[in-house]
Amino acid sequence: MRRTALLGSCAIMVLTALAFVTGAAFSAPLADARAKISKVKVSGPAKIKKSTKRTYKVRIRNSGNAVAKRVKVKVTGRGVKAKKVAGRVSAGKTRVVRIKVKAKKTGKFKLTFKVTSRNAGRKTVKKKITVWTKSSSAVTGLDIDALFADGALTSDPTTVDCTLENGSETTCYQLEVDSLASTVDTDGPYCPATTTDKGGIWVWDGDEPGLYGLNEDFWKMMAAQGYDFVDADGNVTITDPAEGAASSSTTENSCLEATADGSFHLQVLIPVTPEKLDTATDLSTVSQVGLALDGVTIFGDAPSVADRGGLPALDSCGGHVDPSGYYHWHFGAESIQTNLDEANTDETCSVEQDTEALVGFAYDGYGIYGPEEDGAVPDDLDKCSGHTSETAEFGTTYHYHLSYDSPNLPTCRIGATANNKLTSPDNSAAALPDGEGGGGPGGPPPAG
Repeated sequence: MRRTALLGSCAIMVLTALAFVTGAAFSAPLADARAKISKVKVSGPAKIKKSTKRTYKVRIRNSGNAVAKRVKVKVTGRGVKAKKVAGRVSAGKTRVVRIKVKAKKTGKFKLTFKVTSRNAGRKTVKKKITVWTKSSSAVTGLDIDALFADGALTSDPTTVDCTLENGSETTCYQLEVDSLASTVDTDGPYCPATTTDKGGIWVWDGDEPGLYGLNEDFWKMMAAQGYDFVDADGNVTITDPAEGAASSSTTENSCLEATADGSFHLQVLIPVTPEKLDTATDLSTVSQVGLALDGVTIFGDAPSVADRGGLPALDSCGGHVDPSGYYHWHFGAESIQTNLDEANTDETCSVEQDTEALVGFAYDGYGIYGPEEDGAVPDDLDKCSGHTSETAEFGTTYHYHLSYDSPNLPTCRIGATANNKLTSPDNSAAALPDGEGGGGPGGPPPAG
């Protein structure tokens, strides 16, 4: 009897110890669970008009393993005060909060974006802005060099005499850039080695058209439509387009990926004072569109696979390397993430997204802006995706907008461009196409 009682006591002690250890084991993760606002990124216009509301996007990253609660965004600055309740940010997730800002004073100063949470700490980010009025010096006395990203131009811009396509004798900005810009990532990925590897993107114009990530589902769709890009083991045929003419037996049924060459420069002429033409000029496949503020040249649609048989893959921001070795855009990268998300591509562009910013210049001298203006797509755009309205950089003037189509570039231009608007001062062999019907120095249009 005493032995039984002793055994019973021992059993109770063991169970109690087990309960304590087990409880500690299960309660430890709960005790360690916490939320953390680890990163805040702000995108939005660098120049805004006084007393006009502009929208800024605040990306809030919670890197913790618990929900961030009562997240709030507060914006302050000279003559600026705004706040918004973001609510909750799930563990390990990023939430985008849109907040409208109206500045009451002109000048250059910093906006402070302060993100707070009841349980996830706080984070502060500052953004430089210029607030202007019609008479502000932000509009007059344009310094074109200041509009470009640091390192985008390889030498100081100059003003030179030039002749436009309409015969007008005028002056142009002469800008020089690297064949491989240092301001953006030009390393891809483009063509995946296998159907399961990470690849780029493509705008397919055959059956089931649309914007696609170059993933396993895409290659299966290509096979179903009669293309032989992939062998029986899932390997993707990859060809350097410089190895053969477009649509030749060398490049058909191949994912095309050119070899980069950063050893030369490109030179651009942009009219100082734009001149409108009587008739708009269509921007066809691989037409010369303009120059982005990151120093990368912009071309129209990449060649169609359905027409040529080879697929000149783009990276996730909409650019790739030409067979001559220079990197260029076939998209406006600054708003492409919306296109990627709506197409369910599971791709992310590394270029900072800003749907309202000035992103570059068309070769006729007019600015190219993101797809939105004052928080919405303008409802008065012409067939070239342009209109006349007030801008922070140039006052009231004609300008183009990107779209939310894929590709998202203007499909025509209204102004006259300079003769020899795009050349290479140190590589006469560089192919610089301007539409499928012709090419620049170095011969006919390349494969992409």
